[in-house]
Amino acid sequence: MLNTGKRPTLLARGWITGMACLALAGLLAGCKKSAPPATTSQSVSRPAANTLVKILGRSGSILVDALKSPKSPFHYSYKGQENVNDRYAFDKTAKPQVGAVTLEADVSPDQLIITSARGGKKEDHNVKKGDELQWAMAQLLLITNATGPTMSIDVVASMATEAGSDTVGGVAADKFTIDTSTATGNQKAGFDVAKTMLTIKDVKGTAWVAKDSGELVKFNIDVARADDRGNTWQEHSEGEVTPR
Repeated sequence: MLNTGKRPTLLARGWITGMACLALAGLLAGCKKSAPPATTSQSVSRPAANTLVKILGRSGSILVDALKSPKSPFHYSYKGQENVNDRYAFDKTAKPQVGAVTLEADVSPDQLIITSARGGKKEDHNVKKGDELQWAMAQLLLITNATGPTMSIDVVASMATEAGSDTVGGVAADKFTIDTSTATGNQKAGFDVAKTMLTIKDVKGTAWVAKDSGELVKFNIDVARADDRGNTWQEHSEGEVTPR
């Protein structure tokens, strides 16, 4: 059974972060659009920002929607190192505690089978859609897990670079690389201003987006974080979606 005393806190934290992330994404896209035209050498490997925002920026929400309302069976696998201190979201004296997070989920329209661990705390779910309460709680676990990394990718989508095509779980995908530390000019200025809204300071890694559905089907990212309390820490996230 889920500990219902802690999950609402995680959901509230995700909602607050989500609103800030949406504002940040809009600011970054606006800064990119207002930048002067790039020289030929700068524009060879970097498409227009609105193209990346459309392809990469929406991919995370499509994945979350699939976890929330699955139309066909798939497996979602996740492992990472995250801040697992549940007190951090509401206690200003609490410090980040980075720990291991893993999740394996067989997702289908009528059944969720989940095995997860977060900071040493394990949860197992095997629920049918007819059990509305348990179904909702299992979905909350999935969505909470996916929200952090997908939003980190979303807010820096306009700073990504196309890196060709690939195949993930038999699905054709567009590949993108992300490294916010290399941003320059108006792009960097916009990101520097926007970073004051979030704990995200830099993002580096790779993301894969399914060509047919636009869904984020794989990611491998490192996020450097810092808060207004003087805390700094590093998080790592790897996830993959495989059709069944």
